[in-house]
Amino acid sequence: MLAAPNKNNRPLYGGRDITDFYLQHCPRIFPQSRLPKQLANMKKLLKAIWGPAYDSKYLHRLVRENLGNTRLSQMLTNVVIPSFDIKTMQPVIFSDFQVEKNPSLDACLRNLHRNIGCSHFLPSIYFQDF
Repeated sequence: MLAAPNKNNRPLYGGRDITDFYLQHCPRIFPQSRLPKQLANMKKLLKAIWGPAYDSKYLHRLVRENLGNTRLSQMLTNVVIPSFDIKTMQPVIFSDFQVEKNPSLDACLRNLHRNIGCSHFLPSIYFQDF
């Protein structure tokens, strides 16, 4: 979000602003259990076995509101975004350099953002942007 443009073609968030953004939103992105410690630990263990530790609905809403339909080619600076293709079990690197050579790789940032989280903490998604 530091390299994504706003409506004035300036960075969506400055370096100073991003800390406040995360401090404001982290409690809702990564909510803490209000259960007694032993029950909370049991819940964490069960979630780790059966899926991601956190629901990502709030994070996805924030990303959609902030990034909208901004594409990789619209970034204000050069970026490299690592991801992982579960089907082929291979890492996938998205870069604005690739977009110059192959415009079909110009993925929507909100899809890339949703797909880079560790699947242990946030659910992975399937997307086909190109």
